[in-house]
Amino acid sequence: MTTVEVDDERVGHVADTGVFVWIGGPQPDRPGPSKFETFKQLAATEGIVFTISQQAHEELTENTDSDYEMRGSFIETAIEDGWVTVAEPLDFTIGPVSTVLNRAEQLITQRDKHHQTAADARADASLLAIATQLIETEQTDQCIIYTTDKAQSETAMDLLGERYDDRIVVEYCVPHLDNGIAVEEFRRLWRE
Repeated sequence: MTTVEVDDERVGHVADTGVFVWIGGPQPDRPGPSKFETFKQLAATEGIVFTISQQAHEELTENTDSDYEMRGSFIETAIEDGWVTVAEPLDFTIGPVSTVLNRAEQLITQRDKHHQTAADARADASLLAIATQLIETEQTDQCIIYTTDKAQSETAMDLLGERYDDRIVVEYCVPHLDNGIAVEEFRRLWRE
């Protein structure tokens, strides 16, 4: 494995739908900052923008589940505020992008039977393809993938770790999101 010197400004931060489902939106009736507000402040302090896939954006804004719809309005707020962005469409002329997307979809489906539909597995696999595209097009030197899905996390480590060594970092975020967001603990995910 090679170690890559990384400029903080050349690190991509790619997050799955689950991260935003876990953080929810602002909760004005709750004492103290909500997970959403804490995450927003963390992004602002660190100067990072989380990239989500077009599928994640659709899941969070167009899903008929009322709980998702509530969160979707906050994703739009996060996008307007500039700390979340929706990824450009995948460019399948970049060979590794389609290879990673197809292989990741297969592995995720094999690893987790909850991905019963092709759309579910494709949405999770797209996050890995986005990270691949960011590196292959030299938009980033390193890409950190934030996920709440074990099958997606394991697949990213196996598939992308093998291809890109430490240029890909995979963070399974459930322990960090479960009981609130510990800012210092979360900061260490990209500051170690």
